Amino acid sequence: MEIKVSKNTVICREGDEDRSLYFITSGKFLICSRSQKMVTPLAYLQQGEFLGEMSFFDELPRSADVIAIEDSSYIKIPPIELDKEFPPWLLQVSKNLTKTLRLYDDVISKNGIKRTQGQAIKPLSHDEQQFYYKILST
Repeated sequence: MEIKVSKNTVICREGDEDRSLYFITSGKFLICSRSQKMVTPLAYLQQGEFLGEMSFFDELPRSADVIAIEDSSYIKIPPIELDKEFPPWLLQVSKNLTKTLRLYDDVISKNGIKRTQGQAIKPLSHDEQQFYYKILST
């Protein structure tokens, strides 16, 4: 079932226990992290992309905050679908990959992102940080 959300709706927060996977059918989402009152954008996701993969596979809490930054919609896939759709060997591969991603995620959060090529994600302005921090803190 497709779920429609308005601009500035919080989909999940870092630390949430929900393990569902989300498939984006329309709109745009900001994936970000918070440290004190600073909000750091990590990625922008849109139609055809997934979010929440790590928690879906490894059963750990969410590693980032997610906000719809325009009117959007998604399909929420509950974790019970893993047992129905994934053979055990593929589930184990997914869990191993997720473990590696969590390790890289930890390194990035401690050391920041250093890019030498490609386009970096533009930092949020002070006003944007305050705005999203307020949404995420309520």
